[in-house]
Amino acid sequence: MTVIPLPSTPIDSSASILLFSSDKDVVGIDEAQFFDEGLVDVCNQLADNGIRVIVAGLDMDFKRIPFGPIPALLAIADEVTKSSRHLREMWKSSLCHSSNHQK
Repeated sequence: MTVIPLPSTPIDSSASILLFSSDKDVVGIDEAQFFDEGLVDVCNQLADNGIRVIVAGLDMDFKRIPFGPIPALLAIADEVTKSSRHLREMWKSSLCHSSNHQK
C-alpha cells in the first residue's frame, strides 16, 4: 500500500472550512462527529461550488446513539460507505463485551 501524505489544516469551527477551500478541488473532513451542526451547510456550499467533499466520522457514540452532524450528513450524501466490521469484531471480543466487565 502506498501512502501519499496530504496537507491538512486544523480548524476551530465548520465555518472555517470555507476560508481554506476556495482554491481546492477536493476537501476531506475527518472526525466529523465532533464538528458543530453548521458542517451540513458548509458541505452543501462546497458541493454546490463543485468541490468534492469527503467526510469521515463515527455515526454513533459508544451507547449506539447518533451524534453530531453525522445523521444529517448521511441524509444528504450522494454516496455512503459504512465500515462496521471492526466494531463488530471488537464487540465480540472481551474488550467490549459487557458480560465480561460485570464480573
